[in-house]
Amino acid sequence: GYVKAAVDAGIHVLSDKPMAIDGESFKLLEQTLDEAAANDVMVYDIMTERSEINNELQRVLVAMPELFGQMEQGTPEEPAITKESVHHFFKYVSGEPLRRPEWYFDVKQQGEGIVDVTTHLVDLVQCTVKPEQEIDYNSDIKFTSARRWATKIPRDKYRLVTGKEDYASFLAKDVVDDTLHVYSNGEMNYQLAGVNCRVSVIWNFMAAVGTEGTGDTHYSVVKGTKANIEIRQGAEQGYKPMLYVVNKTNDAVAFEQTLRSALGSIDNQY
Repeated sequence: GYVKAAVDAGIHVLSDKPMAIDGESFKLLEQTLDEAAANDVMVYDIMTERSEINNELQRVLVAMPELFGQMEQGTPEEPAITKESVHHFFKYVSGEPLRRPEWYFDVKQQGEGIVDVTTHLVDLVQCTVKPEQEIDYNSDIKFTSARRWATKIPRDKYRLVTGKEDYASFLAKDVVDDTLHVYSNGEMNYQLAGVNCRVSVIWNFMAAVGTEGTGDTHYSVVKGTKANIEIRQGAEQGYKPMLYVVNKTNDAVAFEQTLRSALGSIDNQY
């Protein structure tokens, strides 16, 4: 609504994601984008994750056929591209527990997890499969399956993260068996230009014991005929994102030479 009001007034819009959190607001967004084009007004989301160095290098290496080969098509069960993001409602920031506002737990206000952080993952898929190309979602995208599930937050944990004694009244619709159910988790399986893709976002209440300071984590793999380009951020990586080039050819020596040559060709840029 705010985006449309700005466009109607002839004002450029720089917005954070998500611009739409349900079908009704998506229709309004479609209308607003059409009006923006007609009024010569820009509506834009910077999509900062594109510029994170591991994500950028993954796209650059995927675009090198001598190293990556051709992108696999994959299947709905074994997709060619997988991106998964794990987050936590409760975490420590600079040694202090992070406070979340109560509306953050209302999917009618915040949106479900499948439309929030997932926006970044879908964007990264799109600029990997069809870089700098226009996408017609009516013809280029075909859904195969989707699912969503709730993170259950009992009162004591809700109190810990919000500082409030009890659930807000607007959350009553989401309280089941005296426990708040937040539909913050989602997975989508779809084809983009024939490439099978999977994106999923998971919100746990807090990280496992002993890993409380790890923050959010990201996993990504793009499968090629010669190599897979992966980003891993688990325990083995010290919960820091690391980029991997996984050889799928039979000649490891020749592959390493190709890899070193590929890296050499982007030395000056990165």
